[in-house]
Amino acid sequence: MFLRSKKLGFFLSILMLLGLTGCAFKAIIYEHLDWVVMHQLDSYLDLSKEQELKLKPVVSDAIHWLKKEKIPSAILVFEKLEEAARAHRYDQSLNKLLSDEVDKVRKDLITKYEQPIQQLLLSLSGDQVDYLAKKLKKSNKDMKDVLEEKNVDKAYDSIIKKQAKNVVEWYGDLEDSQEEFFYKSMRLTRPQIEQRLAERERIQNYMIDTLKSKDEAKVRTMLQSMRDQGEVWQDPVYIKYRNIAEERWVVYLKALHSSLTDKQWKHLEEQLAEMRRDLGRMIGRE
Repeated sequence: MFLRSKKLGFFLSILMLLGLTGCAFKAIIYEHLDWVVMHQLDSYLDLSKEQELKLKPVVSDAIHWLKKEKIPSAILVFEKLEEAARAHRYDQSLNKLLSDEVDKVRKDLITKYEQPIQQLLLSLSGDQVDYLAKKLKKSNKDMKDVLEEKNVDKAYDSIIKKQAKNVVEWYGDLEDSQEEFFYKSMRLTRPQIEQRLAERERIQNYMIDTLKSKDEAKVRTMLQSMRDQGEVWQDPVYIKYRNIAEERWVVYLKALHSSLTDKQWKHLEEQLAEMRRDLGRMIGRE
């Protein structure tokens, strides 16, 4: 986890299925990736039978393309990250290595399948867009619940604990000073939480309004923005907010890596190796 960012989020969303524990589960998933991806899309868009029939061959082709064209280079990236962890080394070149790989996968994927993706988005009915809006609104519930509490700091700890679990998964148990610094770095004040919620709702409203417009040019602009910038929306205020949020993680991870113990470096190396092996299994190398 050298890089914690929207780019890594995109990369891990492609590989989300690899997070399942147990080789048996993973083997089953690898054989039915198209079904799982269709299930995920349906959970957000409530696809019609006609949409499913049109989308299934596109999803199958995209998975085949990813396995053949992109996963091998991703394996090489993780091999380099492993080597760096083995040498107890962290620097900005490692961030760039993974960031560039993620950018390339995203841009090539959307470029190759831009037309069917755009056709799907334009085909969504009003009810389907409302269904998506409800799913997005539900994702804001944790922050809304926090803001309803009198003691916001204490309430927000529940969100921070979830974030901390991700760090522990990659680096192993944190020492007291590392954990204290994590909470200090990630805890937000009430105004900051309100801003985070407001920006999330703004981008969600933009997406929903764009889809409801049925305007081909607007939908294309949103899709191309995701392709080129990794964000569906290039609103200056939103982008500034996102950059500040990303920088918080960059600063934290830089400090964390400087304090890692030998045991934590080893844990990171093993996690990266497991990710590399999972990618190999995905394309039949393991």
